[in-house]
Amino acid sequence: AHLFISVFIFPIAIYAFLKGYKRHASKFVLFLGVTGLLLLSVGLIAPSTREQLRWNDVLTILGSLCLIAGHYLNRRFLKA
Repeated sequence: AHLFISVFIFPIAIYAFLKGYKRHASKFVLFLGVTGLLLLSVGLIAPSTREQLRWNDVLTILGSLCLIAGHYLNRRFLKA
């Protein structure tokens, strides 16, 4: 399910962050976007076991939070 969702998330995020960066030039927003996508990528390929803390879930959550914060700031800077 995560892999299927990422097929939609990655192109949309890349498009949105690059388009926003061209207008507001905020490196922090771009950093959040890139970090979020990297964390999601690692979370997708990281092995997991049921007995241990599932690091791929932690990475996916952190990546999602970075993307949410980045998209929020991106939209906020574009409206300014």
